[in-house]
Amino acid sequence: MLFNQPIAWILTALALPVVIFYVMKIRLRKVRVSTVMFWEEAVEERQQRSLWQTLRDFRSLLLQLAFLFLLVAATADPGLSRKHGETTVFVLDISASMQAENDPGVSRFEAACRQLRNMILSFRTQDQAALVTAGPMASVACGLTSYQRMLLDRLNEVTVTDSPCDINTALKVAERLLASQSNGRIVVLSDRSFAESDVESHSAGEFPVQFVQFGQSRDNIGVTEFQVRRSPVVPSSYQVLVEVRSFSDQPTACSLELSLENQLLDVIPLSLSPNESWKRVLDQSSIHGGVLKVQLLTEDGLESDNTAVAWLPERPQIPVTLATSGNWFLEQVLEANDSVRLQTVSEVPLSVKEGEILIIHDLPVPSV
Repeated sequence: MLFNQPIAWILTALALPVVIFYVMKIRLRKVRVSTVMFWEEAVEERQQRSLWQTLRDFRSLLLQLAFLFLLVAATADPGLSRKHGETTVFVLDISASMQAENDPGVSRFEAACRQLRNMILSFRTQDQAALVTAGPMASVACGLTSYQRMLLDRLNEVTVTDSPCDINTALKVAERLLASQSNGRIVVLSDRSFAESDVESHSAGEFPVQFVQFGQSRDNIGVTEFQVRRSPVVPSSYQVLVEVRSFSDQPTACSLELSLENQLLDVIPLSLSPNESWKRVLDQSSIHGGVLKVQLLTEDGLESDNTAVAWLPERPQIPVTLATSGNWFLEQVLEANDSVRLQTVSEVPLSVKEGEILIIHDLPVPSV
């Protein structure tokens, strides 16, 4: 037998004051009596008693000590040996959908962590537990241990992601952790925003799988694909691939904003049918690079999938020197090209910098 709180046995020291108070001589109150009978009775009670006489009838003392022992034993929380303990692998969902609200001001992930802390704190000394996170990849945050503090510290280090949940791999990892255990179980803390087919085979496996669900299904619309690439033909042009999908059972209307370095480039109104996907390639032009962002202007169940960002590489301008006696039309054509940094001179330079283009118009070429 084990005791989950063995330090409580220190309380057995309370038996000492119990014994002291039991054998302590009680000072009798002085009274005046008017008859010899009462006087003789008072004198007899005041006769000195020995310790043995005090302990002669010790049944009440034993009763008090037994009651104290039961209280201390209950405080020590007795339990069975470790081989009779329970082994649990917690699978915590850290996918993007866990960022949605569970209660006002509390996300599903925060509610799941709070519930998991309470479950860890309720463990007995003979119990073991491990923590597996289910995100884009399954990861063992903490191996099997009976130390609550270690589990709580590892739980505090876990953060939610903006990625989907690979619950199938996470359950396989949990089963491998329990491979050598005869009394193991798996507890999944999730909003169950995954295909039920991913968990069907595990539910009928060797170890029981218990689900603790957070949040309810809500209407949502999100950006599911976002890519950008420069045009191989026109240096200043680039194309943006955007896909938006509705996860709602009702028609949805919203707007899609495209911006580069916080400068608005385009606003596209969208009207999507239930579970419809919208996919377009948008043509844009700019030599400048930076953070390209697309954002859905809507209020739905999950805010994190309303925004996506990509990096647009900068296209440096090509230095061009135009040597001419004066041609307004040619100068305007070159200046209209954003990828050209134009410099106009009236005489042909004898040399140019590396990477610079020299255009000579209506001027004699100097002999080399």
